[in-house]
Amino acid sequence: MIRITAFQYHLSEMLWPERVVNSSFGKDGEDNGLKQTFLTPGVIFGRFKVHGRVMAVGAGFEIAVTHYLLTG
Repeated sequence: MIRITAFQYHLSEMLWPERVVNSSFGKDGEDNGLKQTFLTPGVIFGRFKVHGRVMAVGAGFEIAVTHYLLTG
């Protein structure tokens, strides 16, 4: 099971910084009872026109903040 939460802030017309938190929970097999969490800071530049189309470009860097941990 995976849970994802994203926080975005509209700083200007073209700048959207964001933070994403995602966690993976093992339910069956080898990963049963294991949990891992990642943080992803990122930024989106966007809503500009290129050849008549609206575009946005973004990048982020995923960082593991936990190793697999037993949850119970």
